[in-house]
Amino acid sequence: MWSDALYMGPPMVTVAGRICAPRVTASMLSQLELHEGVATDVEDYTNTVIELALNADRRKAIRRRLADLRNRTEFFSGPAI
Repeated sequence: MWSDALYMGPPMVTVAGRICAPRVTASMLSQLELHEGVATDVEDYTNTVIELALNADRRKAIRRRLADLRNRTEFFSGPAI
C-alpha cells in the first residue's frame, strides 16, 4: 500500500514512532534515501508538511527523485500484491 503510493510519486511525510504504519513508512523512505520525509516529532512533521504545501518546486523535485528511483532501484520491482 505505501510502496504503491510512493510509486505514484507524491511526497510522503511520517513520524517514526511506536505505531507500525509510520515505522514502515519511515523505513521505506529511509531505504529510498528520502530522509527529509521522516520527521523527528509532531512539530517537525507539521513544519515539513506546511513547507511542502507551500513549495511547488520542492514537491516537483521529490516527484522527479521518485521517478528516477522507479527506474534505477529494485525497491519498486517486487511482485504486485
